[in-house]
Amino acid sequence: MSIDFTNPSTLITLLAALGAAAVGVIGAGMLLRRPALLAYPFLLLMFTVPESTLAVADAGVPIWSRGSGQLLFPFVQWGVLGGLFWSIVSNRFQGRPMAIAPVAVWLLGFAAMLLGHLVVGVWLGEEVRHILGPMGFVNLVWMAIFVLLLVNAFRTERDVRRLMDFIIVVAAARAVFGLVRFAAFGGDPSNVYQNMEKLALKITFFDISDSMLMTIGAVLALLRAIGPPTPERTAFRRAMNLGVVLLCAATIALTFRRTLQGGFVLAMLVVLAGLPRRQQVIGVLVGLPALLGAVAIAAGQRLAQVRAADDAGLLVWIYDILPDPYGPDNPRIMELRLAWQSFVESPILGIGSWGQYEGANMIFWQTGERAGDFLHSGLLHLGLKAGIVGLVLFAIVAAVYVRSARREPGVAPSPLDPLRIAGLAGMAFVIPDMVIGTPLIQVRTTLMWGLCLALPTISRVLDPQPGRFEALPAPSTRPVRRPARVDEPEAMAGAAAGSR
Repeated sequence: MSIDFTNPSTLITLLAALGAAAVGVIGAGMLLRRPALLAYPFLLLMFTVPESTLAVADAGVPIWSRGSGQLLFPFVQWGVLGGLFWSIVSNRFQGRPMAIAPVAVWLLGFAAMLLGHLVVGVWLGEEVRHILGPMGFVNLVWMAIFVLLLVNAFRTERDVRRLMDFIIVVAAARAVFGLVRFAAFGGDPSNVYQNMEKLALKITFFDISDSMLMTIGAVLALLRAIGPPTPERTAFRRAMNLGVVLLCAATIALTFRRTLQGGFVLAMLVVLAGLPRRQQVIGVLVGLPALLGAVAIAAGQRLAQVRAADDAGLLVWIYDILPDPYGPDNPRIMELRLAWQSFVESPILGIGSWGQYEGANMIFWQTGERAGDFLHSGLLHLGLKAGIVGLVLFAIVAAVYVRSARREPGVAPSPLDPLRIAGLAGMAFVIPDMVIGTPLIQVRTTLMWGLCLALPTISRVLDPQPGRFEALPAPSTRPVRRPARVDEPEAMAGAAAGSR
């Protein structure tokens, strides 16, 4: 079969194929030299595409779960795994070893645990898609893979500084989007309070990951604004960074979600603890009262519309999880009580990643044959599925992370130190959601966790060689003697005099 090169359509097709091949080769070369470019598509997707579509008509299948029907796991997670392999190849191409984050090593312990659950579950006749499904604890394994991708992608000071800029810019843009939609277009359509609880309440964002992005961006912008003066930190840039802080704080306040508002307060307390003494005093006297006042006003607007909160008194903040003295248990309390009973029956190893707590059909949001495979408490969810063994491993992960994220005593602050503090603040932000929310079953949320877990390790790339991540050996203190050459008579004379 011959190709007619005189045909215009054939020439256009051939040129297009050659162009695509050239772009592919150039792109592969760029990714080999700059693995950070590979991480940005995942970060942009994670920062801008919501996962929660509760009570939204015709929402379709979110991108965060696409592909899981045929491939067990979503396309996004498979892409993260491929990105990790490519970043390792890129680093080896440049003569660098693979970077390891201590917290990721311990998180991979959940992979070993999940393998055991897979063997037992298959032996008991359970379906693999339920054993390895997101309603268990598999997202903790993917979190570890994402941490490794990030610490291997951002290996130079230039790339890390650009990552800081990227997070701040996207957080500010996302905040502006949320506030404009709130003011002019009715707010987030995924509004459980309006769609299900019938409250006349608009919100900026329902998905926790958006508020987590705002928190990380606000922390980075705040630390840039109040940091020591440098030629780069002009008055204009400080004002811009403070503006980003205000935008992000307003966006979180107008979510009207107590877990997010409380998490933001915890994050700011982490930042406050890491500031110099003078700035701590200013923060306690000015910043903290303003923050608490804003949160109280925002929470009051939501609670004022809730009749059940009228008689709650000082417990108004948790009105919806208080027991009802005139009727059956509150559904949230009933859910926790039923799950606790199932946990007590199998406390050491749990009921399995595929397990369901008994009596879940009594909860109105637990429907279908898979009722009871999740609950509104990340800690109890993990304990129920993985037992005390899983909780102990999770506690070890938390301890390793906090220890690795601390600045060593006597070590001067790094210009990239805001990343370390932002990571700690981000993990403090998720504490309320881990206690009374559902973070472990959400792909986007757990990837955001992975970003926070990776930031302290990423912040430590300031080495004598800008392209190297690993620490360099200390220079030798022993004097080095160079033998004198024949054409250096003065050096030979000096050596002879020294020998006498």
